[in-house]
Amino acid sequence: MPAADNARGGGARAATGGVFRAPIGTTLPTDTASALDAAFLARNIGFISDAGVIQTIGNDTTDIRAWQGNTVVRTLVNNTKVTYRLEMLETASVSLETYYGNFTGSAFEVTGEAGLRQSWVIQSEDEGNIIRIVIPDGQVTERGDTNYSSTDALRYPVTITAYPDSSGVSAYGYVASEGS
Repeated sequence: MPAADNARGGGARAATGGVFRAPIGTTLPTDTASALDAAFLARNIGFISDAGVIQTIGNDTTDIRAWQGNTVVRTLVNNTKVTYRLEMLETASVSLETYYGNFTGSAFEVTGEAGLRQSWVIQSEDEGNIIRIVIPDGQVTERGDTNYSSTDALRYPVTITAYPDSSGVSAYGYVASEGS
């Protein structure tokens, strides 16, 4: 039986949350109740645009077709890629380092070099209901356009690719509801 109480807001009025990063090897949370390691808390990337964080699970597939009727009888999954897209709204040291990869406190260089590879935590809380996504090994693999405009906030869009760990898992999700 469906229950309206199970609908969660990722960015609803009461929702809060954050995106945090820390060096790979930092102690990762394994639930929603554990406090984040200080290395994550020191690297909260700040305000995220109202589009939130967009998770994409993409599969590269090959269809196997039967000669009789050219019907698909099986689909092989060749590759899977898990990504998280977001736009940072703050022009601050943590967001600039996340976007450019080389911010030194007062300067950055615009290069085509690979982005930061770190551990990431994405947390959303809606009226006591928490969803925490933990990415043990993720890298900024795309940087979107930054528009210096007089009519909108400066945004730093990034895509984080989550790489599988030794267990083949790209990200871990933990859910808790108030009172559970």
